[in-house]
Amino acid sequence: MALTFVNQIGAGEGMSQAAPGTLIPESFLRWSQDILFDKVGLIRRRGAFEKFDLYKTNVSTGLPEVFDFTDADAEDERILAVLSTYDPTGAERIGMLVDSYDEDTSNRETILRVFDNSFTFLGEEVLPFDVNPLSIVTARAALGGGLWVSIADNPADSDTHYQFFWRGGYGQEMVVRNATLTASNLAGSGIPGTHSTNNDWASNHKYYSKTITVNTTDLSVGMFVYAKTSTNYYYIGVINTVNPANIILEKHPFIWAGGTGYDNNKDFVTLNKDLVFVSVRPYEHLHGRGLLNTTYNSNAITSGDLGTSGEGHWKSANVANYFLYRASDNICLGRVASVSNNETASLVADPGTDIKADEYIMKPLTSTNLVSNVSYLVSNRNANDFAGLYTAVYAGYQWYGNFANDDNNTNRVVFSAPHNKEAVDLSFDAADSIIFPGKSKFRGLGSSSAGLLVFLEDRTYILRGNDRTNFSVEQLVPEGCLCPSSIVEYGGGVFWAGKTGIMYFDGASVRNLTRDNLGLYYSDSLDVFNPEQDRVIGFMHKNNLIMHYTAWKSPFDPIRYEPLYADDWANSDDKYGKDSWEEFDPDFDYDDFFTQNNTPIYWDQKKLNNPEESASAGIAITYQNGIYALENTSSTVPSVFSANYIYMTDAAISDANKLKKWNGSSYVTVTPVTATNNIPATKVYYYTGSAYTSATIVIWNGSTWVSSSSSGYFWGNTSSINKWGPLRKNTSMTFSVYLPTNALTTLSNMDPRGFTSIETVYGLKTIIGVNSVENNRLRARLIDIHPVYDVNTLGEDAYLVEKINMPTADLVKGPDFYLQTKHFTVGDPILRKWFQRVLISMLLYNGAIRMDLVDDDDNDDVDINKKKHRNWEVFTEKGYDWDYLGKGEGTEFGVVFPKLTSPSKSTWGNVEGTTTLWDELFTADFNRYSKRISWRKPSVGFRLYQLNKYKKPFNGVVTIPNRVEMQGFSIGFKPLRQGRV
Repeated sequence: MALTFVNQIGAGEGMSQAAPGTLIPESFLRWSQDILFDKVGLIRRRGAFEKFDLYKTNVSTGLPEVFDFTDADAEDERILAVLSTYDPTGAERIGMLVDSYDEDTSNRETILRVFDNSFTFLGEEVLPFDVNPLSIVTARAALGGGLWVSIADNPADSDTHYQFFWRGGYGQEMVVRNATLTASNLAGSGIPGTHSTNNDWASNHKYYSKTITVNTTDLSVGMFVYAKTSTNYYYIGVINTVNPANIILEKHPFIWAGGTGYDNNKDFVTLNKDLVFVSVRPYEHLHGRGLLNTTYNSNAITSGDLGTSGEGHWKSANVANYFLYRASDNICLGRVASVSNNETASLVADPGTDIKADEYIMKPLTSTNLVSNVSYLVSNRNANDFAGLYTAVYAGYQWYGNFANDDNNTNRVVFSAPHNKEAVDLSFDAADSIIFPGKSKFRGLGSSSAGLLVFLEDRTYILRGNDRTNFSVEQLVPEGCLCPSSIVEYGGGVFWAGKTGIMYFDGASVRNLTRDNLGLYYSDSLDVFNPEQDRVIGFMHKNNLIMHYTAWKSPFDPIRYEPLYADDWANSDDKYGKDSWEEFDPDFDYDDFFTQNNTPIYWDQKKLNNPEESASAGIAITYQNGIYALENTSSTVPSVFSANYIYMTDAAISDANKLKKWNGSSYVTVTPVTATNNIPATKVYYYTGSAYTSATIVIWNGSTWVSSSSSGYFWGNTSSINKWGPLRKNTSMTFSVYLPTNALTTLSNMDPRGFTSIETVYGLKTIIGVNSVENNRLRARLIDIHPVYDVNTLGEDAYLVEKINMPTADLVKGPDFYLQTKHFTVGDPILRKWFQRVLISMLLYNGAIRMDLVDDDDNDDVDINKKKHRNWEVFTEKGYDWDYLGKGEGTEFGVVFPKLTSPSKSTWGNVEGTTTLWDELFTADFNRYSKRISWRKPSVGFRLYQLNKYKKPFNGVVTIPNRVEMQGFSIGFKPLRQGRV
């Protein structure tokens, strides 16, 4: 009886875990890793990502040269984010936000390194705060230029929230330089006319020039300028131009002092002032609601009418003693002396010009702390001077959301004036503030063509309209957002990671992009996900949405086998459980154990994305409440706190502010010491004031004290961060969705920690930040993922990339081709068939691919360590070797090259004139790979994956595939009699 064949061409819809393998349609695979589905009828391995070389200008030659910016003293350097913006002149700037940790000094720094669009280093600044290297970082474009960067370790805890603004500046930070600020008369006829004529000023009124005389060494465009008064710093502006002897600000400077000489713009005088320059700055609260009216010779000012968009809201905003500026150029009009109501106020003196319903700015005379984290840390701000942690631009306004330092304003959303991103009315119950109901935790903002999306943890709202007079709010979908960094604005729509799938709002409706592909598998895998400590990072590249999860516990464990050879066995400590070669399959002969033959004598099983299969397991990435340390090992544990105990809250062990000791009446701070190899794993060391004392860790489990080892809590590390915590069984997962078809796949060795897209000298590039593993240390690197999705998907990734909870020994450089097909029942899930043949049309360059048959329970049912086998196979490259090529006569080949030269034979000269790669020349486009099998079951499927430890015979070098593509496959079978069911 002839075989009947079931065929599958490509897998246009990608992978599916939404149903059992016997039920998913034939347009899906059961699992795919590093596979692209963007070509009709083709399954192809992704390409290798390339590195972006970073350059530093050689001081001798003036030319850029490749330079490694990693601090040699740093134990680890992790990338927190990749940023990009344009400076005030329009020049592209790329930023690397890096966490650098020096183990010897226990010194942790957060560094901003800045490069131009050719990746040449420009400068760096050590920020006045350091953060958890696994913090959530979101970067959003600012109204009028620049970038808002928000950082949160715990999204619900304002003690871990930081925010700063960047305009692309770089240079020597916090340098104090004496400068000359020039006061000049405002030009004009002395007879004011209208607000639209810049020269209509009354006589004797002055302004401070945008040009400031100062030493400009190591200063750059985009740096922020502060006036220094004693220990206080007052923001005055941003650098627009750097000349040899002076700088020019983008607008006229803000005033930095009150009283005589400053309150009245007639009294400005040229003076010398200490200035300080920084590359980033915190939020500076301004007021600019409504429109302004002034008369040149009167100190009375008015706004638009009450209840209209032109109303100033001055009384509610308490703008008394604020300085008043014209918005267009920032010329100071004077200080507000008093406020009568929400639409009228008085200046100290007349402003000197007529303004008719024009835009303005009011700025309080408040100082900024640039030396420490005070002004950057959200918990140090209040609801009247800080707008919100997360931002977006919608309808011409800058929007802010989430002030977690205040329960009443946790879910507050506010918007700016249209002419200034920081001019926000923060007065209580202002029409510019919207409080979203409930206590659900805030997750972020996203701008779409149809409205502003406001994300809470359990639902999503949409704010529609284009002005405060017509803004309206409604619930968009009862699906929240897992993580702020998953929110992706693209093409008028918004993507985000929800609890049930990857969501997409296209401006009209919300779709769950992964419901048909992942179903309940998605939510089941997120059982271990803790939004307060785990992350989701999303970004777009061309037509591909990439979504990375730092915590993923897959219920489905794809299995693979890697070959082990005689020399591996000889050098192994456990000898695979076999003391001599006679204990292996007797079909192996002496030649098989001859090390140079490279015959696999054993196959090692591995599970993808499963830390339990790894050499070690990870530890929770934050401390858990209820961890205590007992100073002595006494078996008697007191029922109340005493001096014998240390209390640890949710914070890193190196954070002295969160590690407390009970002194008999209160908790006092102690200084811990990070555990090292010579400190017992169940002890923590702390400083008593004169010496270090050890303490044994015990855990209160709710009813009694237990040792850390028996409670499931261990001292260990997650991504090289030493922590106490419960054993974590999860690892990370990265999905890629091809949006034109919604085809889904997973990506290996590409765990992103940041991303940006910007025009570079190489064209528009998506730049990804990863933590590479180099010599057992982590290094912050930038990679180019364009080759990953390119047509010629060749090569090997430039770096080995860190993966959560996976030891370095188990990491594999990508691309790492892996697929598992659906389970083919050929129309009847009950009747047994005799499957006898697998045919695969495949293009393979180099290395080897292994195939394993699997049943409908994903069991392979093969004796993997037998030399003779029917239900698995290793496929190798089909091509020509040099012996075969040498069979020709004279200068001619003895072979006809397929397609390229067929049907005529070629000469060396013919080949030399082509641009074809040798791999492509010697390998036919696609070959038929065939395997005879004997599989008597109701269904069959197979895994197909590359071998990462394969050695060619008589070649001791590990060889991996350089390129893998599949067109389709066929499975031949005969139905068995019904009595054999």
